[in-house]
Amino acid sequence: MTRNNFFRICIIAASLITSTAHARWVTNTDDDLFSGGKQAMMIGEVSNQNGAIIFDCTKQNMSVSYVEMDKTSEVTSDIPMDLILKVDANSPVKLDATLTRRNVQAIQISSNDDEQIKTLLKQIKDAKSKILIGFQTKDGGNQISLSGNASGSTVAVNSFVNACEITL
Repeated sequence: MTRNNFFRICIIAASLITSTAHARWVTNTDDDLFSGGKQAMMIGEVSNQNGAIIFDCTKQNMSVSYVEMDKTSEVTSDIPMDLILKVDANSPVKLDATLTRRNVQAIQISSNDDEQIKTLLKQIKDAKSKILIGFQTKDGGNQISLSGNASGSTVAVNSFVNACEITL
C-alpha cells in the first residue's frame, strides 16, 4: 500500500466515523434541586449556525424554544409570537410563544404548552429526515423558516422523556 493510498483510506474512514457519530439531536440531564427529580435539555441543530431548537423540562415544567445567539438586541418587553414546527410529513404544530431574552448571550422564542410539546416530542421521536422550524409575529409578518435534521432524535427524545417522567 502506498503512502497516498494509506492517507486516502484514513481520510475516508475518519469522515465515515464522524458522519455517523455526529448526532443532530442530543439530551443533557442532571439532578434538579427543586423537583427532587431530574432536569433535562434536548438540543436540536438547525440550518442557522447561530440557533437551535431547545426543549427544557423538569418533573413540573416543560418548554420548547427556538434559541439564537444575540448579544446586541435589547428585548425589553415580551413580544407575542407564533412558533411553528413541522416534522417530516406531519401537519405543522403551531404554538403560542413569546420572544424574550434567554440570557446575556441569547434570545428565545418560547412556549410552555404541554400538550403541543408532547405532540412534538412524539413526532420528533419518530422523525426520519427533516424538521422545519418557523416563527412569525402574531400578525403573520416577519416570517422566518429554518430546517433541521432528525439524526439522533429518537435517542434524544427517549432520554429527555425518561429524565422528566413525561408520558407520551
